[in-house]
Amino acid sequence: GCIMHRIQQVVWQSLQTGTVVSHCLAGLHRAPIIIVCHYLYRYYVLGMRETCTDVDEIYRRLQRVRPDAQPLAYLSLIQKYHNFLLSKKWESAT
Repeated sequence: GCIMHRIQQVVWQSLQTGTVVSHCLAGLHRAPIIIVCHYLYRYYVLGMRETCTDVDEIYRRLQRVRPDAQPLAYLSLIQKYHNFLLSKKWESAT
C-alpha cells in the first residue's frame, strides 16, 4: 500500500476525536506535505468536493499561518500521492 495513504487515514480518524498536529524539525517542509496530502485525501477519498486540490493554493493558505512553509523537493511526494488517489488503488486498500 501507500504509506502516505495510511498516514492520512490515521490523521482523519484522529480528527474525529480531537486535534492533530503535524510537525517536523522546523515545521517548514515535511510537515506541510502531510497537510497538503490531507486536502487531497478529503477530496478524493471522503468526497468533500468543496476541498481545494490546487497544491499552489493550499501552500498559499499554509503560508498565511506559517510564512516560511515551502514544498522544496517534496512536490514529487505530493504528486505521487495525488497519482495514487487518481488511480483509485486506495479503494481496495481502504
